[in-house]
Amino acid sequence: MLRYFLLLACLIVFSYATDNSASACECKDLSTRTPYLLDSDSIFLGKVKSIEKTNDEFTSYFVKFDVDKVWNGSNTKEIVIRSSLDTGMCAYPFEVNQTLVVHASKDGKILNEKGCGTLPAEYVTDYIEFLDEHVDSDDNIHVVPEILWDIHDVILDGTIVEYDSKTWAYHIKIHQVFKGSINSNLISAEGFDVVNYFKKGDRALFYIYDISPVSTNYKYKITAYSVKTSPICDARSLIQISPTLPNENPFVHGAPTIPVDWVDPCVPKYFSYDPDFFNFRESIAPLKQLKHKIPLDKIRCYDDKILLFKNSDGSPTCVKPQTVQKLVERGWAKP
Repeated sequence: MLRYFLLLACLIVFSYATDNSASACECKDLSTRTPYLLDSDSIFLGKVKSIEKTNDEFTSYFVKFDVDKVWNGSNTKEIVIRSSLDTGMCAYPFEVNQTLVVHASKDGKILNEKGCGTLPAEYVTDYIEFLDEHVDSDDNIHVVPEILWDIHDVILDGTIVEYDSKTWAYHIKIHQVFKGSINSNLISAEGFDVVNYFKKGDRALFYIYDISPVSTNYKYKITAYSVKTSPICDARSLIQISPTLPNENPFVHGAPTIPVDWVDPCVPKYFSYDPDFFNFRESIAPLKQLKHKIPLDKIRCYDDKILLFKNSDGSPTCVKPQTVQKLVERGWAKP
């Protein structure tokens, strides 16, 4: 299946330095490492306008930006975030007039810089292109299965055997690993984002980040895209990538044709439509595709026909190539 954004050719490690010496904190390339992408309250591109020390008990600063573009959060001309500027704590050493991509999280009404969540704009052009393509006008990042696959370090089928409410630590018995290298049948991960959803005994498809570069307490973090299995929906079906996963051998066996009107019961709620809707189905009329909530830009035509939209009601229709020009000229439809 098609990729939705370009991965960088290699892993870049940013070492924030002061006085020409390397700092104690190293941050992975954040254009593909996303404890910062899908769970940030604010993502924006801006130029540092000023830096002022706060009156907090602990040393911190308010960094004010002239904003060029906002992908997530309040769309204003100026944004202020709080940062320690302490490179040893994975904070960015902001300077006036720097142009940066910034990720921040809310603490009440204040935005705090996310550790390792800031990068000079010139280093993340691919990431900026990805945000431009996948963030809509409502600040929602379009979630598709291939992106979830790409951005997570570990994806597995497991059962929670223990949970520590004080540390948010989940201990998971592994049944199958779909992505990642795990040398044990048990994994422990921080689950703060899922504490209100998972409990001991739950079996689920777990999406997991490797947060060891930015955390001293945990190696792994369970993300909110994890979802419980059920008697009719196993972990593999919930991934919604078929017929084969990106790291599997090419699919060589046939599969039964799925009826046009069949509804997949195993589509997690964060997908706005069935991501692998067209797999193993016969040709489907545009109006029937709409009934399955397929977005207009994903509607398909078959047999070399061209997609048009009727001017009368905006509904999609597929027509023969030789009739397109006539229908458009007559005002019956538009591309």
